Amino acid sequence: GDAGETLVHADDVLTTGVLRRAVNAALARAGVDPAGNTLIASGAAWSDPAFGSDDPIRAGDPVLVDLAPRDAAGYHGRLARTFVVDTDGGWDRRAHLAVTRAREAGLAELETGTPASRVHEETAAEVIAYGFDTVGEARTDGTRALGHGVGLARREAPWLSGSGELEPGHVVALVPTVFDQEENGGVRIADLAVVTADGYDLLAEYATSLSPTVD
Repeated sequence: GDAGETLVHADDVLTTGVLRRAVNAALARAGVDPAGNTLIASGAAWSDPAFGSDDPIRAGDPVLVDLAPRDAAGYHGRLARTFVVDTDGGWDRRAHLAVTRAREAGLAELETGTPASRVHEETAAEVIAYGFDTVGEARTDGTRALGHGVGLARREAPWLSGSGELEPGHVVALVPTVFDQEENGGVRIADLAVVTADGYDLLAEYATSLSPTVD
């Protein structure tokens, strides 16, 4: 539809609540608990998203789908993607490029012995290089980092704003994020990786495309 036009799904208005329920049902079918952590946000509400929101989704607005389900053993996952239906190719494309390159920079630093803070620093440097302010997500020691450890807790060590080093088996979520509080919404990509002796292994492979339709 045209930019700003409310999207329709199954003869009804598509809202963040409708999409969240569909995502949670898919997670349940896959055998994991959504754990109340499924975040769907769109448009202006993106800068202050609420877990229980039910806002209309409009063409041209970035839509965040951010998941942190929990398996039967109690361990959490993390995956986030941002989609735009009928993007105009402007701000959201530039923001998406920034977080995609930031993701690549952060992943390149995942290796045993690397200072955890360097992962944040290199991720943030790419965001800044594209002209955006960094938007932290995990809060530790009064600071914000573009990622965090994941395990039995949704957020735990290694803290990417801390002073420690990465160790084999550390599970890290990279969460590069930018948003425009005034108008454009935001863009986030999050992935989960386990640190190895000479690099990392992604725990899930999913396309980073801005389009909700992946070829």
